[in-house]
Amino acid sequence: MNFEIDIPNPKGLPLGASCTGLDRLWLGQGAGAWAFRLAAAFARGGLGCPGVESGLGRALPGASQGSTVSGGAAAGVRGRGAGHFFQTMKHQLYFPPRQAEQLQWLRHFQSELPGCLAGLEAVQPVSFHGLVEEVLRDLDWLIYVMGPAMTKLRVQSKAMTAVQRALLLGDARAGRPLTLPVLTPPPPPAGPPPRAGALRRVFNLVQILKRHPAFNEVMGARLGVLGNHYKTGALAPECQLRVERGPLFEVVRGRMRGTSGRMVRVMSRRGGGGWEKLGLFTSGRFTDKRPLLAPGAPEVREYQLCFVEDDKPAGQISPVYSTTVSP
Repeated sequence: MNFEIDIPNPKGLPLGASCTGLDRLWLGQGAGAWAFRLAAAFARGGLGCPGVESGLGRALPGASQGSTVSGGAAAGVRGRGAGHFFQTMKHQLYFPPRQAEQLQWLRHFQSELPGCLAGLEAVQPVSFHGLVEEVLRDLDWLIYVMGPAMTKLRVQSKAMTAVQRALLLGDARAGRPLTLPVLTPPPPPAGPPPRAGALRRVFNLVQILKRHPAFNEVMGARLGVLGNHYKTGALAPECQLRVERGPLFEVVRGRMRGTSGRMVRVMSRRGGGGWEKLGLFTSGRFTDKRPLLAPGAPEVREYQLCFVEDDKPAGQISPVYSTTVSP
């Protein structure tokens, strides 16, 4: 299956390139974001999945003018012949929020699933009506798209950005013709691509497993389906400190976690002295630009954080975070 890319130049004359294994993608201004759209075409079925019409693009919400992905890759867009809209899913607290962690979770779940299924079947056989076989294929493709395919596309997006820059601002006196990068994805898993909604089927299987009479906390911990990656109501903020070079001396930048937009009071002391209020913050970040107590001499800065409600401290005081500031 051939894949074509049209890159409109300022005079409207397209430069064409052919690749294999992908659906048609149109790139306008903002071509640096093409990798995301291309991955969306992967997930939507742009690898020859039945029901997706090749070569007919649809506009992405928020995309720059002229940038579309065929087959309705954007959420909420009906693919021609697909027969459904993209739907929202119920929030699963055990599924991590960050894509790198999601990929790790999927790989772990894939490795542990066969053993857990065997343990459940040994106690009480259950009919999954083909769901297990489909989920195993779903996991192969989820890991492929979110892992090697996305990694390759991100690398190639940089090459495409360089082509766009050369096309717009390159020096014509160099005499070299414009060369498009070869946009070849890594080999996909064996067999046809799965239906849309792969992650939803994974979550459905997890619910079926949890209802099995032999399912227990040990098995849930093995599969990674009992944790909560979205804990709220932390008793104290967490903090990471980073020291950066300023115009005259180093400054400290703090990044808080677990605040969820709540107001945080930051206390600080320098060189072992008394605690003083650095300020109140709601953005999850703070910067300490105070000068050194002794010019030219490094000093230790310590910080403690707590939530503030109704102008009063709330919850617990965080541990002491410290770093050294140099001239």
